[in-house]
Amino acid sequence: MALILSTSVWAQVNSARADEVAGMLEKTDTIGWQRGLGIGLDFLQLLQINPKVGAGEDRIQFGGVSSFFANYKSNRLSWDNNGTLLFGVQRLGSGFTTIGGNRIKKPYQKTIDELRLISSFAYQMMEDSKWSYAINAGFLSQVTPTYPGNFLSDVTAEGQNPIARFLSPAQITIAPGVKYVQDEHFSVQISPATVKMIVVADDDIASVAGDSSLQVGLHGTGWRSGTDFDNTLFQLGGSIRALYQNKYFNDRFIVNSDLTLFSNYMNEPQNVDLDWRNEFAFEIYKGLQLNLIVNLFYDHDIPVQETDFDATNGVVSNPDGSPRLTRALNIVQTFSIKYNYIF
Repeated sequence: MALILSTSVWAQVNSARADEVAGMLEKTDTIGWQRGLGIGLDFLQLLQINPKVGAGEDRIQFGGVSSFFANYKSNRLSWDNNGTLLFGVQRLGSGFTTIGGNRIKKPYQKTIDELRLISSFAYQMMEDSKWSYAINAGFLSQVTPTYPGNFLSDVTAEGQNPIARFLSPAQITIAPGVKYVQDEHFSVQISPATVKMIVVADDDIASVAGDSSLQVGLHGTGWRSGTDFDNTLFQLGGSIRALYQNKYFNDRFIVNSDLTLFSNYMNEPQNVDLDWRNEFAFEIYKGLQLNLIVNLFYDHDIPVQETDFDATNGVVSNPDGSPRLTRALNIVQTFSIKYNYIF
């Protein structure tokens, strides 16, 4: 006997689409505050009872994404605020498994956990000018603890500490400068004195080596030994942020792109950090879309796990079994069918 139930519901608004969402809301005046909130749920469940040989295994996955924006405009002043929270967990299979020599119930693993907040303030230099004085502030972290193996708790029962949690790490950026707005589709901000900080507030996490030969901690802060480490990495440099958004084919194909480049004056300025978020959507019916997201991220100070699709779990391991860390381009791609609902 086999029983299979699968349900997937999407209702999300990506932060990169704040201007598009604002246009969907009913409003009578472009001066003053415009606000919006999107809430999404992602749920997939598969149950097999007495499964056929080779038919797979149980699966349960759930999570959600919520997005908000609050924009203010008055004459030459504009203030845009938006945030996105993505979170998801999954469990493959049922019953028990063995991890670290311990027999435990199949645990849940984290699939995504990201909190991103961006605030942008601009004041036009002159009436009807395309140029503005501007400042951007950004915050990026996660919400819940993550343990080795991307588990939500210590499944080994050996007192393991988390490898990441809220504010460990966090990335904080403050970028004052000038902004050029070509039209409603394209703008670019130039910030020659940008402050960028990596914060690892938890000492237990900051004390873990990422690359001991380079004296770098697990999340890019300074590390010299398990008792001699830094909780913050301060960077001063220049940044450029370019935004593009447009609609094609009778407004059914939507493109949003947000590119930020940063060069650290204080250390190897030739190594430019990259944060490039892209979203492509095709509207099948009102609110129902095919959605493709492709994000590229590179930070010379933040090590990432080295991918090898022929290796166990898809990543290269050190002799002790831990993932090998390296400087490389991080690529995240998702494809989904989603439904947008704004209220």
